[in-house]
Amino acid sequence: MVNTHIAIKSLILCFLLKYNRNFVNSMNKDSENLLETVGIGAEEFSGEISLTDIKITTFSLRNKDYRVNDNRKYETHKFPPDKAFLYIFNDDAKCVEINVGYKNLWSYVPDEHGDEFPRLIYVRTVEKDVTVYFNDNMTRNYSLNYNKWSVNSGRLNYLTLSPVPYRSLVDLDINCKSTTERFKYTGNITNIDTYEAKGEYKFRVVKSGSRELWRSKFTKYANQVNIYHTNSAKIVLIMHLENGTRALSLKDEFEDIDWCEDAEQSEAFLMKVHSRTEERLATNHFKVITADDPNGVNPKENDVTKFVATTITRKCLFLHFNERIKYIELVHNDKTIWKYIDADGDDYIQSLHYVPVDKRIVVWFNDKLPLVYHMTDENVC
Repeated sequence: MVNTHIAIKSLILCFLLKYNRNFVNSMNKDSENLLETVGIGAEEFSGEISLTDIKITTFSLRNKDYRVNDNRKYETHKFPPDKAFLYIFNDDAKCVEINVGYKNLWSYVPDEHGDEFPRLIYVRTVEKDVTVYFNDNMTRNYSLNYNKWSVNSGRLNYLTLSPVPYRSLVDLDINCKSTTERFKYTGNITNIDTYEAKGEYKFRVVKSGSRELWRSKFTKYANQVNIYHTNSAKIVLIMHLENGTRALSLKDEFEDIDWCEDAEQSEAFLMKVHSRTEERLATNHFKVITADDPNGVNPKENDVTKFVATTITRKCLFLHFNERIKYIELVHNDKTIWKYIDADGDDYIQSLHYVPVDKRIVVWFNDKLPLVYHMTDENVC
């Protein structure tokens, strides 16, 4: 019995050594896949893509080994109800193969790809398509054709966006009750005063006369300042910051705090007036304009009942739209990047993905290739 166990272990060891040699040797082959297919999954899967269908192989420079679905190398995010999966790789991660549904989608070939590795992978489960963002600003979209993954369009076209303008800092005095060239003032609305910075301007200090009420910390400037006048003659200041967070000054203490448990109910309600979605849009210089028809009837800006904005580890912004909202205009840095026209027919936007680090925006539709927008280096301030 003992000899049988030893023999089995020896066979397994020989197989592993042979497989690993073949695996490493394939790195030097120009036309072969990086990983060998070992007779799995010739059948076509007809259901939606699930996490178990996705196999991601990474290479460790430190240990010189290959691992499948090593979640220490990337983050995985699911968008409800499991309609999309997003993989964000660590800066030092080297993804060398992507398999979906037991079928090879992409493999690293040294002579062909060089230093090109995936940065993000976006999988739409129902449509069965995959978009891969590479670290050289290339974006490829894949779909299942005849039971094989194929590239829909090699290097997708890039459309140039205007850069984010340089910030000019403003010291706001709340005794000013009028609009200026630097900010817009709105008052007399349910005891709320609102100051919105214009264009490149950002709020650095909020004061009342010579008294300083709030000052930005660590260059976290504000896009908007809301002043709430409560029934108890107190004022509440909420500063909407560029990084998507809020700074709160309360009860004449004017210290930055996230929340105040003993705040009056009316104050707590006012603090929730502006949703996180609006803040995330403002932080990333986005506007979403929706209408009732292609002629722009009843336009609404940032109607958060029609979409949800999610920020992921401060690396990207993800917008997921409700089903079949067609009449949409997307604006970034005050420039329209996409707008519905009659020629679009039944096409509608499903989601938008923005990656600030490489200035890339990808817009996904229900039944056509995504649009990729990229701010070119020469346009960066």
